[in-house]
Amino acid sequence: MFENLKAKIEKSANSKWAVVTLAVVSFIESSFFPLPPDVILIPMVMLKKKKWVYYSLVCTAGSVAGGLVGYLIGFQFYDHVAVKLIDFYHARHQFKLVESFYQQYGFFAVFTAGFTPIPYKVFTIAAGVFKMNLASFAIASIVGRGGRFLLEGFLIFKFGERAIVFMEKHAFLATVITVILVILAVVLWKIWV
Repeated sequence: MFENLKAKIEKSANSKWAVVTLAVVSFIESSFFPLPPDVILIPMVMLKKKKWVYYSLVCTAGSVAGGLVGYLIGFQFYDHVAVKLIDFYHARHQFKLVESFYQQYGFFAVFTAGFTPIPYKVFTIAAGVFKMNLASFAIASIVGRGGRFLLEGFLIFKFGERAIVFMEKHAFLATVITVILVILAVVLWKIWV
């Protein structure tokens, strides 16, 4: 089912509704949808490379807005909606890990989830559940999601198909390195502040 949906989304990358589709997919992925917006962002940038900044910013805006809805779901509707979403994705264990991560790192937890392929929706809902400061959540989302989508768009603009192959091949390693760098930044932050 998801492969068929993914194929349809990728096909829409060249339609007149491509930008709207990108914004909608980015929005719903941040709170409940299983497919990341990369499946439409990447083909769109490949088709119109000079628009990479515009497409990346549309993706970021949709994702951050959707993240705020995820936050609201966790903050206001945990018992009725959030629990069902967490169970649907079989993410109870991940949710518990996210809870301990939030208690220690807050802002950096959202930034890490926003920048890496870690399921962002779990973190947006968790931010609401754990009543993270909304301004910190929004800033971390903008920086994390914006950094991810702008970097991805730039790499495709600059290197084309080679960038896609590289990202697919090294996604796990890039995630691990990013998490390590964020943890190092948090440690240094706590030492100096």
